[in-house]
Amino acid sequence: MTPPATVFTCAFSNDGSLLAAGDSRSALNVWETSSVAGEVDKCQRFAMPLDTTCRMRTNARAGPIYSVVFAENRLVSGGDLSIKVWDIDCVEEPLLELVNPQGTTAAGGLTAVSETNGLAYCSETRALFSASGQAAAFQWDLSTGQVVMRFAGHDDYLHCISMGVTPSTILTGSEDGFVRLWDIRSGECEAVLAQPGGKHWISSICCYGDWMSCGSGSGSLFTYHVASRSLVQTYTAAPPILAVSHVDSSLVSAGGSPYVNVWNADGTERNRIAYPVAPLYDIAVNPDPAARFRMATCGASSTVALVGDPMLPPSTTIQVV
Repeated sequence: MTPPATVFTCAFSNDGSLLAAGDSRSALNVWETSSVAGEVDKCQRFAMPLDTTCRMRTNARAGPIYSVVFAENRLVSGGDLSIKVWDIDCVEEPLLELVNPQGTTAAGGLTAVSETNGLAYCSETRALFSASGQAAAFQWDLSTGQVVMRFAGHDDYLHCISMGVTPSTILTGSEDGFVRLWDIRSGECEAVLAQPGGKHWISSICCYGDWMSCGSGSGSLFTYHVASRSLVQTYTAAPPILAVSHVDSSLVSAGGSPYVNVWNADGTERNRIAYPVAPLYDIAVNPDPAARFRMATCGASSTVALVGDPMLPPSTTIQVV
């Protein structure tokens, strides 16, 4: 029997009307959240999993997909082989295929093309950013498919990337155990945020208001005040923390255990919600605060769990095919 795929990534569109997911078999799915809600209402029960009609379904043919992000009316997927930009209404071929620049070896040869582990998009500047396995992040021009800026300074490959608290900054997290804050106008590193108690790899980053939270391989979750570069709170969960997000004034995290943890500002655990799979690789938050589904999670199964109230178990799950 073929083992189920692992869904590494999920994301909502800017208006919350669409949900995308990518998996270990290069499957890329997009659903209309209103259609999913309609299917749930028709079932009148918790369907496990719900096989609902996709708005878009394709095989990206790029190895495992580790990150997806919406860029206006386009969807961007990143994985082992390349970054692909899709028109969600026409999926035969991608609009663009972006390949990370190759480095050079000590002997003068070219290194292998590195994977893309994270993506971020700024709707204000319409810029796409990627976190790569060659210890660098890149800014891309989506009209030409060319690299605009390279952000180098980490000592090991990058796990994650996030827009900063302003449109002119990004944050990257690395295997080297540091978070770096970058000015996208100059490409310069403005700050290096170190975690206390050793250098455990940084797996996920979330920015909200004046704050940044990051999860680590040790199971520690750190919150910093970005402007002052100061660590303000530490949380402890089961290692590793693979996903961090902020929803309805609460910090949420997930990772190696079959739970989503909801945290109080003082570092204590507010709630622990059981999920049917572990590990959990990603948490996506719907930007629409009035949405039927406020959050989505995915992990070591071929499904995405949809959450109405972040303090309660999933409302339903949908099948990724």
